[in-house]
Parts: sequence; C-alpha cells; structure tokens
Amino acid sequence: MVLIAAALKRRMQLPHTLPLLAVALLNPLHAQAQIDSHASSSNTVKTLSEVIVTAPRQVAFEPWSQSPSGVGVVMTVDAKVIAARPSARIEDILQDAGLASASASSSFGLMPGIGLRGFSVAAQSATPSLVSSKILVNGVPDIASSFTRDMSSVERIEVMGGFDSTMMGAGAPGGTLQYQTKRPRGTEFFTTDVTIASDGLKRMVLDTEKDIQALKIRLVAASQRDQMTAEGVGTDRDNVLLASSLETPAGRFRLDMEQNNNAAAYVFGTFYQNNQFWYDKPYVSPQSSAARRASRTALYWDYVLSDETFVRAWAQQSDVSRDEALVGFWSLKNATTLAGYYRLLASAYQQQDIGVSLDRHLQAWGVSHNVSLLAQQQKQDLHFNGPQSINKYSISIQNPAWPVDLGALTLTPRTFQQSVTEQGLAVGDSINFTDALQLRLGTRLSGITINTASNTPIATTTVDLRHVTSSAGLSWQVTPEVKFWISRADSFQPVQGQTRDGGYLPPQVATQWEWGTQRQTSDNLLSFSMFHIQQDNLPAVDPLNKNYLIPLGGMRSFGLTVNEKTTLLSLPIQANVTFQNASITTPVSSGQGSILPGVPRLVGAVKISSPERQQGFEGWVRGIASSGKSADSLGSVYAPGYVRWDTGTTYKEAKWQLSVWVQNLFDLRYVQALNAVDNVWQGPRRSVWLNLNYKYDGT
Repeated sequence: MVLIAAALKRRMQLPHTLPLLAVALLNPLHAQAQIDSHASSSNTVKTLSEVIVTAPRQVAFEPWSQSPSGVGVVMTVDAKVIAARPSARIEDILQDAGLASASASSSFGLMPGIGLRGFSVAAQSATPSLVSSKILVNGVPDIASSFTRDMSSVERIEVMGGFDSTMMGAGAPGGTLQYQTKRPRGTEFFTTDVTIASDGLKRMVLDTEKDIQALKIRLVAASQRDQMTAEGVGTDRDNVLLASSLETPAGRFRLDMEQNNNAAAYVFGTFYQNNQFWYDKPYVSPQSSAARRASRTALYWDYVLSDETFVRAWAQQSDVSRDEALVGFWSLKNATTLAGYYRLLASAYQQQDIGVSLDRHLQAWGVSHNVSLLAQQQKQDLHFNGPQSINKYSISIQNPAWPVDLGALTLTPRTFQQSVTEQGLAVGDSINFTDALQLRLGTRLSGITINTASNTPIATTTVDLRHVTSSAGLSWQVTPEVKFWISRADSFQPVQGQTRDGGYLPPQVATQWEWGTQRQTSDNLLSFSMFHIQQDNLPAVDPLNKNYLIPLGGMRSFGLTVNEKTTLLSLPIQANVTFQNASITTPVSSGQGSILPGVPRLVGAVKISSPERQQGFEGWVRGIASSGKSADSLGSVYAPGYVRWDTGTTYKEAKWQLSVWVQNLFDLRYVQALNAVDNVWQGPRRSVWLNLNYKYDGT
C-alpha cells in the first residue's frame, strides 16, 4: 500500500492535467447512450479462451477496423492473459503467445522489442527517430510505448500483421499493435492484485471504479519493486491511470490521464565471442541509473448523428522524459576485453494528436456502403542531449569491473533535435454486395515534414513529402463457419536526407499481399494467412558523392501464419505459429549479404490447459519456440533455436484466486534476440511466481 500511495502522490502532483479533468467531468456536453445501440450493429466479435480473432467493426475509430486491407483476422490478447503476466512487458506477452518474434532492432536499451512478419515494429536507432513506426493506444500513436509503459492500464492488445498506411499513416511494413486501455465499465468494483517472485519481484495493482449517475470514474494504480533481470538490472516502475466518462444527449466524452515512471537502467545485453554467447554476467555497471517518465492526457468524443452516421473526435497530449547514466560496453575490443561506454543522457519528447472520423452507412447503386472519412494531424518534438565517452576504459569479458571515478572521463558533446508534423486525409468504403461478400477500398494523402539539427542549434528540413497510398480487400463468408479473403496494402516510411541534385529522398515503400482462410465454430478455430511483403527505396550511400544518399535497397518477407484453438481429450489447446522467410533483395553496400539479421524462420507457441472452472484448480503448460537466427547478413554467426517451457496452476474461489507459475521451467539459457555479435539479448532465468487476486463487486 505504501508503494501505491507513493505512486498516487506523484501522479496527483501533475497540476497541468487536473484542470482538464475538472472540465471533462463538469462539462454538460458529454457522450450518450445511443452509441450502445449503434455498437450492437457491428460485426460479431468471437471470443476464445485467451486469444480472440475479431472481425472488422464499423463503430469507433480503430484504424484496422476501417482499414480496407483489414478483411482478415486480427489476433487479440485479452485482459485475462495480460493479468496472468503482471510484471511482463508487451513484448514478452506477445512472444509467450506465439504472436510475435523478439527483435534486437527496437530495443533502445529496454530489452528486446518485437518483430512481425520479418520486420521490426517501432524500430529505434542510436539517435532516436520519432517517426520510425507506430504503436497505437486507442487508435492514436503512442510515443511512450518504447520507454515506460506498464501493462496494468491495458485491457486488450490487438496484433495486426501487415501495416496499412491508408488509415494509419507512416509505419513499418510488418505490422503494428494497438493497446486498448482500461475504461469505465459502468459497474462499481474493487480489485487488488499482489505478486511476488523468486527474482525479487514485489508488485501490487489496485483497480477500482466509482459511478455517480452518468459520470463514471476508474482508477488503476500499479507499483513494482526489486525484480532483477538476467543482466542484474532492476525493473522498478509505477503507473497510474485515471479514466473517466460522462454521457449526455450531446455525446459520450471520455478522458484518460496516465502517468508512467520507470527506473530500469539501460541494459546493454551481451555478445558472442570466443565461439560462445556470454550469459549471466553483468555487462552493465551498478553505477547506471535511469528515470523515465511518460504522461498521456487524451480526450475522446463519440456521437451518433443519426441511425446511419457516427462521428468521433480525439485530442491527445503526450510527454516523455529520460534522465539516465549509461555505464556499460560499446563493442568487442579483442578476445578478452570490451570497449567501455559512458553516457549521460537527457531527452524530452512531446507529441500532440488531433483528429476526427466520420462513418456513414448508405445505400447506393443497389448495394450497401459503409463510408469512412478521416482527417488527422500529429506533431512530435524531440530534444536530446547525450554527451558520451567511447573506449576510454576497458572491461574484462571474464570478470567485468568498472571505473571508480566516472567524472574523470572526458565526454564528447552530442545534441540532437527533431520536429515532425504528419497530416493525413483518408477515405474508405466497405461495399457489401451480399451478406457474405464484402469489398473494401481506400486511399490516403499523407504529408510529412521533418526538421532536424544534429550537434548544431540550426535545424534544416530533412523530409518534405506528400505521399498517396491505397489498399483493397475482398472477403467471402462461404458458410457461417468458413471465410476466405485476399487483400493488398501500401505502407511507407519517410527517409531523411537529400540526393546529389538537392532533392529530398523518396520514402521507403512497401506492398503487402495477404491470402487467408478461417474456419470458426463455437468451440474451435483454425485460420491460415499467407503473406508477401516487398519493401523498396532503402537508402544507400551515393557512389558518385558519399555525402549524399540514393534510394536503392530492398527487403522481402513471405510466409504463413497459423492460428488454432481446439480441444483434445477435453483439454483446451491454443497454438499460434508463423513461418517466415525474410531476406535482403537489393543490398545497400558491396559487403551486405542476403540474410535479414535477427529474423527467425519460425516462431510460435502452444498452450495446453485443464478445463476452465468457476471454482477449484486449473493448470496449464506452455511451450514457446523460435528457430535459429543470424547475427549478420552473411550468416557468419547463428544463435541456435530454442523451446522454452512454462507451467502454472490456479486455485479459484468466487471472489479470489491464488496462482503459482514457473517461467523457464528448465532454466534454459538461450538468445532471445540479436542483430549483431555485440547486440545480443538473452532470455530470462527460471523464476517462480506467486499471485493473489481479490475482487469485490458489492455482492
């Protein structure tokens, strides 16, 4: 309770958000009951035991629900699965479910990120890039996702394989995620959740709601202490979400205020040297420290203009700051030592989003149409200051030790500033020829301007583009249980820099084709999705003038995703697996090979559970698998594949449940992700977890 109180105290010291709360709660112009009747007309959402496959919906702005290429399936991790991993990051949850691979290209010091269909999601570079990709919260880009987010405030995670820029703007081609955060339910309750673990973890979460007539307020607060990673880094963090909604005849207004604090130091990972991967040694100094803070204030307005027309508007302000001391290694120096690295990092990110969407159902040319119009704007600003020292001290591989007087090291100044403005206008049409046959079409005009200053106060324009994307999808519901679909989607990412003739570089562009089929009954599901993604215009050094770039490189990924939920001998089984082949089709340099580093050919998971009960014991066992992956494009070093096993049991009563589970049952040492011999992320050690959950709902 002391930890929760401290987190609440820090959250309530944010005076700039409190006036917004007062306005939103007292303003009489706030949302309405009609939306519920409108929502009932949406397509059915079919729920499985842990992961659901949901058909597209036409109710609120959820990018791929309106995305023309979103005629297939969207895999969704629900609140039950998230709650079962209380201290996990989103990346861990998705890998455990077999829905994503680990990616070393999007770690940014916070352990591995994720990859979808062979491409990294929200890839980060040593100098942060604000527009590399998008992870979404309630349909709006989430700048905090790579830095501090705690999963206590998340109700549902939606995984979209393949990125469609028609509704979402710029993004990486492999896919993206959307978090649906917790919102008022309309029922008062109180839940507390306490977890301890053998790796030192102590964690507590409170979740409660208070309803005052049309006003509904939900508070979620979490605090975590003392957990240690395999590298010896703590994961202390706090999170508070205050979500409120108010319904009036003028519409439904919802206000979110969220604060995340994270003290996890830069981890640095490990490496491959002397014919082995080096596990369980602390190549990060105890002198490292971090204070990451992220706040999000978002206001949503939903309104039904008529039985046929629905409008939504939103505005969001996000702020992220990082103050860190990085003390670890930079690279391999020789067979016995590492080059040391010391950096003092201070950065501030700001993001503002505003947008409106309009959905209208109409009859024209003898068929039914659901037309979606979207206008949105996003502004991001980054101020980065990170003086650093590289190779001013050495670290023993066998017995790492650290300089006593860091102040004696000379730091080279490094500053970086960037501002990004992205705007988009999009239109989509879902044409229902019959109840079984649907065609979806869409197009978008995007505009992006980026101004950048590196080690200078004077910013220059590095991107100024207008880009048109389009997409299409066709689905055929052959029977109530069987569905086929085919879709095509464009995606793009801006590239900073200029060509030799003084023009701006064209964006990286990608096209995805997807073919799929699904059979779903009340008890079973089996779906197959085949995909092919080709990305082009990757930048390369201009051979005629090395101060400039040219669009040259290409990458390709194709494969098959299989999702199954069934029952065998009365035991529920859930399996998700992706077979993928990712390669470099056009190298950007003479020394580059054809292998896409760090991308496994196979990734997946299977979970076998005992039958679910209202009371009594339940048990489960899960296997998480990945094939081997190369550390470079030439295949000179491979990390072997692995199968990790987890298991657990839960005892349930009406108001409480007690769970025990073991992560990495056989204490397997393995490489979770890598993209170079000196950028390697190891899997977690074995740990035993004990969790108690209690809920009071007034009965």
